[in-house]
Amino acid sequence: MASKEIVVFAKRLASNEKKIRDRSIKRLYFWLSKRSKEIDFDEIEMLKLWRGLFYCMWMSDKPLIQEELADSLASLLLCFEDVEKWSLFLSSFYNTMSREWIGIDRLRMDKFYMLMKKMMKQSLAILLMREWDDTWVNALVNTLSEGPIHPSHFKVLDGIRLYLTEIFLKVLLSLDISKVSSQNLVCLLKPFITLSAESSNKVVLSNTDESIYQQLLDEDIKSKLPNYKELYSILEKLLFDLGSKGSIKPRNRKVLYEASKKFRQATAGHDDALNAIEPIPEESLDEDIVVQNDPDCSQKVDEDVQADDTTHDTNTGKRKKKKKEKTRNLKNKKIKKAITNGVDDQKKPEILHQQNDQADADIMPKKSSKTSQTNSKSIVTKAKSLIKFKKTKKPPSGTVFRLSSKKQKELKEKHQQNKKSTSPVSSGKKVRIMLKKNKTQEFHKDEPAINVSPFRTNLLQIRSKAENFF
Repeated sequence: MASKEIVVFAKRLASNEKKIRDRSIKRLYFWLSKRSKEIDFDEIEMLKLWRGLFYCMWMSDKPLIQEELADSLASLLLCFEDVEKWSLFLSSFYNTMSREWIGIDRLRMDKFYMLMKKMMKQSLAILLMREWDDTWVNALVNTLSEGPIHPSHFKVLDGIRLYLTEIFLKVLLSLDISKVSSQNLVCLLKPFITLSAESSNKVVLSNTDESIYQQLLDEDIKSKLPNYKELYSILEKLLFDLGSKGSIKPRNRKVLYEASKKFRQATAGHDDALNAIEPIPEESLDEDIVVQNDPDCSQKVDEDVQADDTTHDTNTGKRKKKKKEKTRNLKNKKIKKAITNGVDDQKKPEILHQQNDQADADIMPKKSSKTSQTNSKSIVTKAKSLIKFKKTKKPPSGTVFRLSSKKQKELKEKHQQNKKSTSPVSSGKKVRIMLKKNKTQEFHKDEPAINVSPFRTNLLQIRSKAENFF
């Protein structure tokens, strides 16, 4: 019977007429306050009911009407006296909002933000009415941590997380928190702490840091919090323990450690930091004055300074000698490597010169002595003596390949033989060349003259020359 009645309520709540919607909300309030004790509601039934309430808010226009409707919807939480049914009603609200959040346009977004704020305020007000009972506090924390403030749930969008983190402290501080224990406050903040520890979104992480950790440290909020030092000490330990876990990302760890450091400094306060500095005793000041006036003491100080200078000079000389020995050894090693490695003969001397120049630059400062230069030259000459240089003879630039005298004679003899072998032109033929526009005519005794193109005459000449050559 309950499921049929809920379906009827959902249809009336989503109607186009405002009168039907207002009547159905009033009847629903009385129906829930009477039947909530008797009926065990399912999650599906609650989701159906909240679908109708969602579209009731969708249909409402004008800001004052929307605010009245948001207050009436939030007051439905007062109908439940059982904790489980109350938490089921609240969790179904957040589930419908996360499901329908994508379909909300920018014109209707403000009224749904207002609805979420009213629901959060009403739920915290119910905890205040119950005198911050642990069961009711844990029920609210579970609904938030498993629903809208879950760090990695794919159904929940970041817009809901960001808005709830911005609102939470403001709504909580608007109520009377004088009777709340610090442990209950930490329990209420736990879902936001887990969000800052496990979220992979930079914007969500920075928002939690700004809207929760930094706001708690403000001086205006300290006056409203009961036993803020105790709360800060608990939060400092909790954040440090979370940050020390290996599964947490470095970005989140940085935020947690910084917040814990700030809470530790806030508990200590500036007075403790000033007391921690040791004051200078008056006896030390008197001793300094006596030393300045005594001439014997000044002589002793000068002698001590001179002794320190001599020890410093000896130490520096030893260090310089060690550096020179190390650089020489490195130089010899580099030369041996250049000899052993399979480097081309042309590249070996260049490598050696470069290595020697680098070694000399490492050993000697800008004002180098003559002895070190002679040593470096002697090492280079030894390395060059070990290597056999082979200079490849390159032809000079602009040269042409020339034939030897023998080959030239052979080619001339072949050319003459080819001329003799070719048969001379028959006596019956006569060739007449007409030098008119580079045109030639070749014809026989009986045949008429034929015009020939200059391109073809050039080809014929080249062909005849090639035959004569071979």
